[in-house]
Amino acid sequence: MIEVKTLKKYYRIRHNPLARFRHPDHIVKAVDNVSFEVKPGEVMGLVGESGCGKTTLARTMLRLDMPTSGRVLYAGHDIFGMSKTELKVLRKQVQIIFQDSNSTLDPRMSLGRILEEPLLIHKIGDKKSRRVYIDEIMEKVKLSSSFLSRYPSELSGGQRQRLSIARALLLEPQCIIADEPLSGLDPVVSAQLLDLMLSLQKEGNLTYLLISHNLNTVTYASDRIAVMYRGRIVEIIDGGRFENEAAHPYTRFLIKPSPSLAEDGVDEDIHSYLHHHEHTGCMFADKCPYKTKICSESAPELREIAEGHFVACYQAD
Repeated sequence: MIEVKTLKKYYRIRHNPLARFRHPDHIVKAVDNVSFEVKPGEVMGLVGESGCGKTTLARTMLRLDMPTSGRVLYAGHDIFGMSKTELKVLRKQVQIIFQDSNSTLDPRMSLGRILEEPLLIHKIGDKKSRRVYIDEIMEKVKLSSSFLSRYPSELSGGQRQRLSIARALLLEPQCIIADEPLSGLDPVVSAQLLDLMLSLQKEGNLTYLLISHNLNTVTYASDRIAVMYRGRIVEIIDGGRFENEAAHPYTRFLIKPSPSLAEDGVDEDIHSYLHHHEHTGCMFADKCPYKTKICSESAPELREIAEGHFVACYQAD
């Protein structure tokens, strides 16, 4: 359904004019040569620590940000070459659930107006039929229609996220990109929302790209899992094989942190991405206990070591 091909999204951080005489601009490689596909009807998990580029990847896949290079194909069509009319169709067929529902819900609008707005934009139904349809969507996400007169500030975090799910469902999309949809919620509410999302996925035969830093969430929900580190995909594996057969050292660290790496830290911050020149080796080489000379000299490409199992590591077999 969605194919990502050698996608790159770089940001240039400029120094002040005086500093530029002696120092080149920094380049932040937020998404660096990423390729993978999301198959129709599956839940594809994307996991990685905060700051590894997951949200930038999601935004670029939706053409909310334009890429530095590379392609994203939806149903075989390059989204970066779409006309305004084609892009409007894409916006209907591919929806996103953002991590921070507060920033995406207009505090001046009631829930009813928030949910009606996409229908108005796409000229769907009349006022009466829109209200009936909105009531049906509210029932699907387990929210009372009496909430429609309320404002986002009157809802709990879990209720706001249910509203975000309802808004994503309104246009009957084929694919939903969920960017940390359970972040900041207590465990009970998170479990309820995850089960709701999975039941809706099965009911509507939806395709999900589920983005999270929570391994338990992704492992439980996903048919396949992609692991991202410093802007690159380092492993793709079936969800059922993830915990026992993951082969990349970074993935193994995520599943079971080693004392030495945990002490040194494998955190993601902006300094991880600053490059004055092209990085020649594996991004994980400095932390990897299994590195050899080639790991510092040449970046490994994703290769298939078993059916459907891809790893970017020279030592994996």
